[in-house]
Amino acid sequence: MLHGAGIQLERSVRELDAVAITEMFAVNTLGPALVLKQFLPLLVRDRRAVLAAIELRRSHRHAICASLHPGSVNTPWSAPFSTTSLLEVQEPNLAAERLLGVIAGLAPENCGEFFDHYGKSVPG
Repeated sequence: MLHGAGIQLERSVRELDAVAITEMFAVNTLGPALVLKQFLPLLVRDRRAVLAAIELRRSHRHAICASLHPGSVNTPWSAPFSTTSLLEVQEPNLAAERLLGVIAGLAPENCGEFFDHYGKSVPG
């Protein structure tokens, strides 16, 4: 979630909003961690595992856990930013196709990495 209902992307430091940043952090960081927490017991027999990506790679060598960035997608939330020529705003179906293509090209050695919608590695 880049931004949600009532939350807009900041265009300058003066526009930073602690509540909005906290909500985005919760959705983008804590959300995936909590989802992984629920799915990990289905994959890992040792329930004491706490570092999911490391444990996943160690115990299930063929499993892949990677982060994907969909790029700018044509939604009501991206509308204010779609007028700039700096952004490539894509339709949701194209964004989904691109992400599925990236997923199809991943291998176990990509576990723990971050990729954009073209499959290019995003620096951490």
